[in-house]
Amino acid sequence: MTFLPACWLVPGDPGPFPAPFDRSYDDFNRFKAWFQTLTSVSDPKKIIDQIVLTYNSIKGENIDLFDFNCIESNPTNPIHKKIRYDVLKSIHKLRKEYDLSVVGTRDDEKIENVIGRILIYASINEIEYRRGFCDLIMPIMHVYYYGILGSYDIDFDLPLVEALVADSFVRFMTGPIVNHIRVFTETKYVNDLSARFMDLLKPYPIYSIMTNDGIEPKFFLNKWINLVFIQELDFPEVIKIWDHLFENCTPGYFHLKLISLAAGATLAKESKCKVLPSYQHLETIQAIEDLVAEEIIFRAL
Repeated sequence: MTFLPACWLVPGDPGPFPAPFDRSYDDFNRFKAWFQTLTSVSDPKKIIDQIVLTYNSIKGENIDLFDFNCIESNPTNPIHKKIRYDVLKSIHKLRKEYDLSVVGTRDDEKIENVIGRILIYASINEIEYRRGFCDLIMPIMHVYYYGILGSYDIDFDLPLVEALVADSFVRFMTGPIVNHIRVFTETKYVNDLSARFMDLLKPYPIYSIMTNDGIEPKFFLNKWINLVFIQELDFPEVIKIWDHLFENCTPGYFHLKLISLAAGATLAKESKCKVLPSYQHLETIQAIEDLVAEEIIFRAL
């Protein structure tokens, strides 16, 4: 395999690209780790054909929904309008932040349209569209794109990447995690998880701060999710945090790991549990007094 640079944000540009859009020889391993957490399948090759077949079948059954151009069209369908606005805004913002050009011919597939179709696929799978979904897809697209490029066993193909990202995003949003990303509803799952989280915090000073001030665990969850998944952080830091969530983490403990990391998104004693305006490094997010996210996970196990 020829190791050529390629960037998912500008597929027609041969590079080079700034970090984090350069490539490394660890890309495939990262992809496998994310894929396993999101799908519970350790070897992506085993189900790739099935995923692609299902995705293409649903596209074929809904041609009118999938047949729109985020860049050139002026859609009349309400869901197309919402998706187009959010996709163009998010992609433009990311390209601008990293000074990435927009090159290619009219025949080149545009990443805006790829992400648009993924969002359409999610809506067909009864995932009600919400603003910010594009920001949730982009880290998955980033890792899957480079992961397939870095594989010796899987031939790179953008439609293949599109199908895999669409499938993983739907799995991500239809699992228990959806209760965290949306407005926090009173569900048994969230309540049980919050209670377990509070039990884990009891040995630490943060517990008395939360109980004395009447601060609910859901505050930490909500603020941390908005901070991370809606990209108030720089994109490289978002990837680091997703890596941390997926590293050596079985699906059963993924959500506990997420809620425990929420504590690291605030400095409760100094800011009365208000999220600080800017985080530049992952270490800042993980630290809160003597509480470290890894210690909580270790205790949970």
